[in-house]
Amino acid sequence: MEWKEWKSYYEIIKEKLGISEADDERSARLLNKLLEGRVNVKLMEKKLEGLIRNRTVFIYGCGPSLKSSLSALKKIGLKGTNIAADGAISGLISFKIRCHLNCSDLDGNIEDIMKANEGGTITIIHAHGDNMHLIEKYTPRFRGQILGSVQTRALENLINYGGFTDGDRCVFLAAKFKARRVILFGFDFGEEVGEYSKPGLGVHPAGRNKIIKLRFAEFLISEIIKKTGVEIYSCPGGPKILGLKNVSFSGLKGLLGMV
Repeated sequence: MEWKEWKSYYEIIKEKLGISEADDERSARLLNKLLEGRVNVKLMEKKLEGLIRNRTVFIYGCGPSLKSSLSALKKIGLKGTNIAADGAISGLISFKIRCHLNCSDLDGNIEDIMKANEGGTITIIHAHGDNMHLIEKYTPRFRGQILGSVQTRALENLINYGGFTDGDRCVFLAAKFKARRVILFGFDFGEEVGEYSKPGLGVHPAGRNKIIKLRFAEFLISEIIKKTGVEIYSCPGGPKILGLKNVSFSGLKGLLGMV
């Protein structure tokens, strides 16, 4: 989604959550400066396209169902491109599932996020007004391939394909580079937050702002389905999002031609 189109969604989100656009822009400038001389956006976009275009893309959110889903997936052995939303990377590490891309605002398990990056995962670090301290502290410590993203206007070293939460930004990324189909795991959108979302908290109740963010994520996923026509499935079934298809694990094997 181009900035002109995304801006209308951002304005609504900003108003509903009391987000400071000035702080978002300040965070973007900080990340942009830290990435100077380290990131070639055009080259990275070619890599992203190579990982996503015409491929089956599996996206992992931090909902409470993620752990059981990873256990089931480990037995199936799926082939495709794996994209983790922030702390979901910890689940993939724990089940020894390779992660190709990680969209992160750095508030998941940072040691796991950096470990995966050093092991070959491309990390897309997201800048917003509330994580400047994390950007400043951790961005210089990444040793693998990184790129920056922002929810305001893109800068030289930053991208903005649309999306607000780590999870729906993964979906916008897959749509941008024309994935063949997208399968979501751990996208529960309920009133509990999964154990991989924040280090040390385990499964815990979602606060008011978190619930609002999840509702926006649901809405944005329905919008990207409507606007792009990308096939998106939730496994093993999930929220009733307009255009989102539910599929069981046995159905998933059939969908992917594994039976």
